[in-house]
Amino acid sequence: MATPTTTTQARRRNGGTSEETAEFGLEATRRAQETMLRSLRTGVDTAMTFTDVGQRVGRELVDLTVTGAKQMLQLWAEMQGSVLDALQSSLVPWSDTSPAFRGWQRLVDGGAAAVNRFAETMQGTAGEGTERIKQAVDVMADQIKEGATALGQAVEEETNRTRAAAARS
Repeated sequence: MATPTTTTQARRRNGGTSEETAEFGLEATRRAQETMLRSLRTGVDTAMTFTDVGQRVGRELVDLTVTGAKQMLQLWAEMQGSVLDALQSSLVPWSDTSPAFRGWQRLVDGGAAAVNRFAETMQGTAGEGTERIKQAVDVMADQIKEGATALGQAVEEETNRTRAAAARS
């Protein structure tokens, strides 16, 4: 690769004036600055995309936590209600047909139903949150690909312009 001085000297030998050489250098510098600005914009866009996705994921985690807490409180309330029902009916002698047995059966059935509802709700909430996170990550990936493609095209165009200008000099 030739040094700038060697390239300048070669241009002068090939008929280029020092003003043309200086103008070419200024134009190449301006174009390099424009390419750097495009690169910086792409980097900022990428950082903003990562921030946006991070916020979305954080919101989903908070939503899942809040839903879980609500469901846990509901589960505890249902379990306590079942325990109270069972205790009330257990004051009577024990047999298959006795109210005490039916009370304890309600306790077990009520507790199982409450746990089942809790699990279903949490599974649905987690599934929805996971889907929204996947969508956010897909959007981020698309934006990064678009930015990288645009930057690559800009650099290629600039390289071609610089080569064409150098060939004319």
